[in-house]
Amino acid sequence: MDVDMVVTTMFTNKVITLAVTIGSAIVGEAATALNVPGDFTTIQACIDAAVSGVDECVVAPGTYHETINFLGKAITVRSSGGAEVTTIDATGIGGSVVTCASGEGPDTVLDGFTMTGGTGTENIFYAKDGGGMYNYDSSPTITNCTFSGNKAIGSEGLGAGGGMYNYNSSPTVTNCTFGGNSAYAGGGMCNSYSSPSVSNCSFGGNASEFGGGLLNSQSSPTVTNCTFSGNSVLWGAGGAMYNGAGSPTVTNCTFSMNVAIFGIGGGMYNESSNPMVTNCTFSGNTANGSFEGGGGGMYNYASSPTLTNCILWDDSPDEIASSEQATPAFHFSDMQGGLPVGAIDGGGNIDLDPMFMRPPDPGPDGIWDGVDDDYGDLRLQAGSPCINAGDPASVPQPGETDLEGHARVLCERVDMGAYEFGIGDYDCDQTVNLEDFAGWSLCMNGPQSGPYVSGCEAFDFDGDGDVDFLDFAWFQRIMGP
Repeated sequence: MDVDMVVTTMFTNKVITLAVTIGSAIVGEAATALNVPGDFTTIQACIDAAVSGVDECVVAPGTYHETINFLGKAITVRSSGGAEVTTIDATGIGGSVVTCASGEGPDTVLDGFTMTGGTGTENIFYAKDGGGMYNYDSSPTITNCTFSGNKAIGSEGLGAGGGMYNYNSSPTVTNCTFGGNSAYAGGGMCNSYSSPSVSNCSFGGNASEFGGGLLNSQSSPTVTNCTFSGNSVLWGAGGAMYNGAGSPTVTNCTFSMNVAIFGIGGGMYNESSNPMVTNCTFSGNTANGSFEGGGGGMYNYASSPTLTNCILWDDSPDEIASSEQATPAFHFSDMQGGLPVGAIDGGGNIDLDPMFMRPPDPGPDGIWDGVDDDYGDLRLQAGSPCINAGDPASVPQPGETDLEGHARVLCERVDMGAYEFGIGDYDCDQTVNLEDFAGWSLCMNGPQSGPYVSGCEAFDFDGDGDVDFLDFAWFQRIMGP
């Protein structure tokens, strides 16, 4: 009898074990990994032969000149060496590098590849969508992958999702990089009627007319601990992110050096959308469109975004611009020049230099062009007015971290921006010295010996959940007199 199955895997070269039966599989039956190119010369040949819910394809380092389709199978396709040494290259072949369009779910896993050279899957509008990956009515799991140099531009100049296109799909995308992809809409990723979970990902150097890094249409994705840098649109809107009708949740993210070259909304553009933006930093973004107030950091049209514990500083020509129909709300945020006219003041807002470790800098030529730009360091210096200035009612979720992987609250209360200040500062006096060392013995619990006690988050430099000698090495580096 066929039943649903659960697979547990540690992503090693060992076999995986089924927890229940599926089809003819028997409880406890071990499945042998299928190797590429050892057992099959191509990745697609391995997928074709793999038994859904049973087998996995383990791919050796190398470049594989092909495109692949998961064919609706609940299987894992993973590299043994990682994305740095394992590439699926569709250059000269045409189509999406990876396709999931047969109802694939979260048990369809792609792990550890670089995907490049894709041109997208053609649709009835003569557009090509999803240069790197095309997901239609499917929600696979994608981890540790790089989407680079893919395009989604059809014969009519249209196309969506240079790196990834999701239609009626909600994939889980973790630890992935989207760089140098292009499309008419959503240079890095395009979501249409989709609500994916995107975490610990970077979007850099992607380009389009709308949503250089990420475009959400009728979609409400969850975007957490991600960076958006150097993405662009030409005449359109949303250098880094475009939100059209939907309510995305964006947390612990940075938006820096994104640009709407002749358009609006350098960092983020919202149209009929109400995103929740929390603990995010916008800096060095530009919008050069011929509009009154281009929204260097953010532009809102008929939208009501809510920003909490955020920093908007050094965006050009302004931090936020909005149409008359827009009512953005701000809570415990730092905005250069103060709140815009018509905004809702939720309290706790400031207009003070956040004191970044190193602000973004376009370089000697004064142009964000990816040539001599300095992406800066948006962490906070000691003495920043944004430290312990976030909403005192903000309670982090279990295991929640800042963008650097440290505990979201290290001292009295949450900080503004994507980074939490205080690593190494056990007594929370904004100085790391011998007085903090006195608390070390209370927190040191040895390698892999389990979680630290509450209050020792300040010594977990590598963010692995315990305090050990590796953390002590970092502590020595930053400890002052």
